[in-house]
Amino acid sequence: MGCAPGSWSEELVPYVGADGLVIGIDLLALKPIEGVSLIQADFDAPEGQEILQEALQGRLIDVVVSDMAPEMSGNKLVDQMRMIGLNEMTLHFSRDHLRQGGHLLMKTFMGEGYDAFRRELGVSFQKIKNIKPAASRKTSPEFFLLGLGKK
Repeated sequence: MGCAPGSWSEELVPYVGADGLVIGIDLLALKPIEGVSLIQADFDAPEGQEILQEALQGRLIDVVVSDMAPEMSGNKLVDQMRMIGLNEMTLHFSRDHLRQGGHLLMKTFMGEGYDAFRRELGVSFQKIKNIKPAASRKTSPEFFLLGLGKK
């Protein structure tokens, strides 16, 4: 989710193999990526959800990766609440579509609402980890939450 420009999708293809399926969804148009089914749609819109449901064809998912981030307003609190909203949508989707034992990786920001959201994530996953990629600036509030082992 939020797959543009496609780096996460490209990285996941070798892990799923020939029998697996990588589906990417983003508002932005993407160049084709071998082994990836791309959807240009808003994950938050009913139409986007419908197209994603069709692409899944009733399958349960092994891993959900969300690199979604809100359009930044410049207001730190507003941007943080929008990020938590995206995280909550991702968690809701994962609860419905992730197989038991599956994993969730999602971008988030440290700030207001983070602690409560992390506790909510812990209700659905056996283990939660914070991951700060080396490529991310040290001053950036951005990092990833990893939920391991959906209950």
